[in-house]
Amino acid sequence: MKPFSRTILIVRTRATKIAILLCASTAPLLMAQRNSCPTDRPHTLYSQSAADLENDGKPIVVPSPDRKSSVIAVDVEKLTAPEGVVARYTVHRGEDRFAAELDGWNAEILWAPDSSAFAVTQTEGGGGIGYRVYVFDIGQSGIRKVDVSRVIEAATGFSAQCEVKVLPNTAVITWLSPQRLLVAAETVPVSICKCDGTFKAYEVSLPSVKIERVYSQREAKRKFWDQLGCELRDADDHCPAKQTGGEELNPASQR
Repeated sequence: MKPFSRTILIVRTRATKIAILLCASTAPLLMAQRNSCPTDRPHTLYSQSAADLENDGKPIVVPSPDRKSSVIAVDVEKLTAPEGVVARYTVHRGEDRFAAELDGWNAEILWAPDSSAFAVTQTEGGGGIGYRVYVFDIGQSGIRKVDVSRVIEAATGFSAQCEVKVLPNTAVITWLSPQRLLVAAETVPVSICKCDGTFKAYEVSLPSVKIERVYSQREAKRKFWDQLGCELRDADDHCPAKQTGGEELNPASQR
């Protein structure tokens, strides 16, 4: 069994308390019911346009839109990593080679439309928990990592819909422009949460990492359906707790 399988509950170090509480629960930890995600092949969960790194440990090559660069991504076992696995990203641009690693696995990778950067969604926890978003800006002398999830986590806080303190999954849906990224904030899709798997979409400007607009789940589905991965398409529109619009955003939370 792969150490980075989505079906295994592996919780990142900073979420140890969550792991203890989940294991102590008498109710089994069950993934929310899904309909459209294929079961016979690898697939993305959050973005239709992204490349999927779930490839049985084999590297994948993701070319940039201008075909002048590419990123080679692979999950690698690393004993010093919190969960023993890292995703390694190597950018090839002409004769240049730049590399970076992130703790976690099961990545979705999506280039910016101008090929200046690529966004990554990957789990740092497992079992449906711990998905986060990073952007890698490609410069003349290397690549710079930008943590996109932190501003959304600050805006949302811990979910009131869950029995334990757990941050939402954050995941790239699509690039809206070279400086705008659309990111989902999903109530983690496990049975400890009411309305599990529901989400809002956040329009984030770069490089400032500032939230510019928030879409309710229904708004996001109407406007961005073609870009949504199967997990977001399957989110329950009849669960009332998540059907408010973007007016809930508190600008002070970004300061």
